[in-house]
Amino acid sequence: MKNLIILFLAVALAFSCNTDKCEDVVCTVGTCEDGICVDPCDSIDCGIGGTCSTGLCLCDAGYGQDSAGACNIELRANFIGNYSMTESCTDASDGTVYTVNHTVAITNATSVASMLVSGLGVDNAGTLFTATPSATTFTINDTQVSVDDGSGGSILFDAKNISATLTGVTLTINYDLYSVSSGALLYTCVDTGDKL
Repeated sequence: MKNLIILFLAVALAFSCNTDKCEDVVCTVGTCEDGICVDPCDSIDCGIGGTCSTGLCLCDAGYGQDSAGACNIELRANFIGNYSMTESCTDASDGTVYTVNHTVAITNATSVASMLVSGLGVDNAGTLFTATPSATTFTINDTQVSVDDGSGGSILFDAKNISATLTGVTLTINYDLYSVSSGALLYTCVDTGDKL
């Protein structure tokens, strides 16, 4: 009888040690630890422009991660300012290069995910174009620009394939100018300059 009691206690002890507290726990977010669901985002600060998902910070449009991984950096901040630019446009029909110096200004837009660019394509109408920035680049949707024709008038172009890169303080904007009436490519342009 004594052996039977010892055997019963040994079996009960063995089964009590193997109890998995998470066996019947289903966690919709995170993992189970000692019967409790632990969200990996509980201890993560994703900053003013981010949210945590499965332990990782996902930045909202217009924000980038700082050195701690939090989404506190406005991507447009590096671009804001005035630039002294030299625009070089190559005529698609004969290869002639036209060069002009001008200023491009980049300012904050209402949304942190965008910024305003003026002076694109030596635009003489003062048009503000909305740009979408990343850390070192931005794009502008296809649009129209009014360019000084050199005799006091202006020519309207369709500006397409507009993209820009910022390297240090040097901004380079690439774009193509098309005829509004025929849709033909007229000029391929590169606009380069430094922040003032």
